[in-house]
Amino acid sequence: MEDIRKLFIVDEKEFDTKNTEKFIRKVADFVKIGKDGSIFLEIESMNKTDKIQLAITARFLANKLDKSILQEISLSEIMQSLSLPQNTATARISELIKGRSIKRIKAGQYVAVPHQIEKFVDKVNKKYGEKHG
Repeated sequence: MEDIRKLFIVDEKEFDTKNTEKFIRKVADFVKIGKDGSIFLEIESMNKTDKIQLAITARFLANKLDKSILQEISLSEIMQSLSLPQNTATARISELIKGRSIKRIKAGQYVAVPHQIEKFVDKVNKKYGEKHG
């Protein structure tokens, strides 16, 4: 029974640390985060929806490494970092919220949905990895 317990019940911090490292390794070729939380995309060929989700995911992951970096990101930061007009950013964000990939935590503030991150980073690597590398 103890084997089953260890398989199923995990220490949240250990689980979070292992996953954070794995996810960062998968997205590090596509995005970097400044010490102030600013987003630097390393790939231009990505569609706008994926760019937004990547930015939101990267900020979330950066917060796991450095608590001084906010895990949430604002609409204005997304627009500025990705050079997107407000109507485009808002429309793509709405799609991501409807798809439950991100969530709105308050007006104009968004955060990644943790259990969706693995699926997204795998998609990014499959879709853009060879083109980018």
